[in-house]
Amino acid sequence: MGRYYGMITAPQTDDPSLLTVEKRDMQLCAKPYAGPPRPKLEHER
Repeated sequence: MGRYYGMITAPQTDDPSLLTVEKRDMQLCAKPYAGPPRPKLEHER
């Protein structure tokens, strides 16, 4: 947040690999639900 609000500046370098994060083919969060549908709730019937 310090960099976002300008309290911390970016490093002074000409190497772009030091300023960014390279893209990787990784699943970092939960996979989408693929099970049976949810049952209807009482007020949906």
